[in-house]
Amino acid sequence: MGRRIFITLKLHIWEFEGYLGHTQEMDRLRKDPTYQKFLKDLRPMLISRDNQICLEFAFWKSRPPVALGGIYEMRTYLLKPGNLLEWETNWRRGLECRRQFCEPVGAWFSQLGKLNYVHHMWNYPDLETRKKTREQAWKVDGWAETVYNTVRLIERMEANILLPMDFSSLK
Repeated sequence: MGRRIFITLKLHIWEFEGYLGHTQEMDRLRKDPTYQKFLKDLRPMLISRDNQICLEFAFWKSRPPVALGGIYEMRTYLLKPGNLLEWETNWRRGLECRRQFCEPVGAWFSQLGKLNYVHHMWNYPDLETRKKTREQAWKVDGWAETVYNTVRLIERMEANILLPMDFSSLK
C-alpha cells in the first residue's frame, strides 16, 4: 500500500486581455452582488492569500482551454534576481525536448506581486504518465543541458498537481 498524500493548495488562474481587461473585470466584480457575497463568506476562512499578475512568454503561448481531463502540473520557480532572460533563453531549447512527449498548457512570469517567479503548466492523463513523460525527456539531446543551465538560476522550485473544478474550462 502506498503512502497517503494530502493536497492543500488552492489556485485560481484568471486570464485577461491585457491590463485593461483586468481592470474591466475587477470593476465588474466589485459591482456584482453574488461575487461580493462570496468574498464576504470566504474571507473568514482564509489564512493567507497571494496574488500575482503574470505575462505569458512570447515563445510559449498559452494553449486555449481544452477539456482533456486528467491532472495538471504547475511548476513554479523563484529565480535569483536578474536571471529571467537567461532562464528564457535556455527554456526555448528545452521546451522542444519536452514538447515531443507532452504539449504544454502555458508558461508565465510575474510582473506584479511577488517578482522573479516563473510558472509553467502541463496536462497529463495521470501521475504515471507524468512520470514516464519526464523520464523520456531525459533521453532527448538538449534536455539535460537545459536542466543544468537553469537549475543554477533558481532559488526555489515547487511542483503542484492541480485538479480542475467542475466549472473550469480545463475540466
